[in-house]
Amino acid sequence: MTKSELLVEIPRLKFDRNGHIGYLIFESLPQIPREEWNVIVRDIVALFPINDRVSGFSKYKQHFETSFMRKIFGLTERNGTLLTITHPSRSDGCKKNSNMCDKWGISFEFTSMLESEFIKTDKKYGLILLYEGLGHRHGDLAVVSQDSQQKYLDLMRGYYTKSHDIASEIKCAKQMFVLWFWMGCYYYKVGNKDEAGYWLKKFHKGFRKYSEVSRVFYKDKMKVSLRVIKDCLGNDYGTYRQKFISRSKHPKLTKILKEMK
Repeated sequence: MTKSELLVEIPRLKFDRNGHIGYLIFESLPQIPREEWNVIVRDIVALFPINDRVSGFSKYKQHFETSFMRKIFGLTERNGTLLTITHPSRSDGCKKNSNMCDKWGISFEFTSMLESEFIKTDKKYGLILLYEGLGHRHGDLAVVSQDSQQKYLDLMRGYYTKSHDIASEIKCAKQMFVLWFWMGCYYYKVGNKDEAGYWLKKFHKGFRKYSEVSRVFYKDKMKVSLRVIKDCLGNDYGTYRQKFISRSKHPKLTKILKEMK
């Protein structure tokens, strides 16, 4: 698409069709001069809600905006290189996601401009989702990279921490604890079980604290995290699980814990 065509599609589509405008931008950027990106960035940032709509443990639905953040990197499949952890039968989708990693240079340029505009307009929700998305993508790069794996892990950790800190500031529940699930899974994917166990424990602690005020009860993520941490903890898993059960005050969570032996 040309810049003019995108500027027509952005207000028409918004984030409908599961954030499809992100994919249209990803495909179009190589044909659009960089000096013309600013107006596209401004129109996208204008679609994000003001802070009051998403703060104070609001039940605002994030799905379409998070999908946009994924599709701006050309990913039509969810969960990046973690797809085989969250959905073990999806090795085809995981390979497809992995093959996209070398095409992200232009996406990082565009998201850098998004970051500046979010800061300029004080759209904290946009920054929360942007930093979360950048955490995901640097986690993916850590998985597929050998020579620069630690560099990408450090960047992943930094972006997730930025997202968490802003979410804590405005009380955006999901990113106050779910980020640690992703962090743990990425460390597990690269074979660091100690770090994986540490971050998944933080996810569990946050789950107990914030699941009541979160819009969604993240049942599937909890099940995946227990399966992964069981491998990380080995013989210590049983003791950890029993302690987790004793501290759980949520009937749905207690049920999952008793099932995941």
